[in-house]
Amino acid sequence: MAWGRRIILGNWKMNAPNNGHHLADLKQFCALLDANAHEAGPDALTLGIAPPACLIGACVTAFGGSAFVVGAQDVSARRNGAHTGDVSAELVCAGGARFTIVGHSERRRDHGETAELIAAKIDRALEAGLDVVVCVGETAQARMRGETESFIFNQVTALASALAGPALAQRKIAFAYEPVWAIGSGRTPSGPEISAAHRAIRAALASALSHAFVAAPVIYGGSVSAANAGALLANPDMDGLLVGGASLLPTEFAEIIRAGALVWRF
Repeated sequence: MAWGRRIILGNWKMNAPNNGHHLADLKQFCALLDANAHEAGPDALTLGIAPPACLIGACVTAFGGSAFVVGAQDVSARRNGAHTGDVSAELVCAGGARFTIVGHSERRRDHGETAELIAAKIDRALEAGLDVVVCVGETAQARMRGETESFIFNQVTALASALAGPALAQRKIAFAYEPVWAIGSGRTPSGPEISAAHRAIRAALASALSHAFVAAPVIYGGSVSAANAGALLANPDMDGLLVGGASLLPTEFAEIIRAGALVWRF
């Protein structure tokens, strides 16, 4: 697929419109979004939704022919085998997913995911043909200690082994800066703080993989809403957004997409 120059993705987490009971609801959701996304050219902007794994197929059907691609919220670090409850990159790809999120702070927190595990997931996803969003971001404690940039730098460089191939230069990998303290809180970092974090990601890539760092898009996630999307997207260091709760509300998510079209002048 390769990421577009700009990216707006929705992460439904363990939610779905009307709890995912009716495909008709998903189709209506899609129609409302797609009607507001026509201004953005598909080569310039990647629009996507990451539903729960059990809804990937239904969303592929509902979003078929629209401006949106469907992705997975996570994949296993293993290709196949006796791993009950896990879902491989190959399986989500066969179900129609085009990308996956890895390293989300909720996975790191709830499942104790390490850098080694996240690196393995990146490898498996790329091998299966998926594009990847790699999430990084500081904890509240690191922010209070003034260690945001070094925290992020270390998170990225710890994944260097999985980033060393051609995928970065091919725009198969994007990074999402998601400050852990901001997710679901209604609070967002200031523009200069976001810029500093995004520069820390690019500095880490330049340090570890100088040949490819320029090509990697860097997007922001953390309490994104229709009310703040325009101001966030006006930041020249930002290539897009990873939207949580607001992506479950079609009119709200459509406003975020429209904000992108206006700021980026599509």
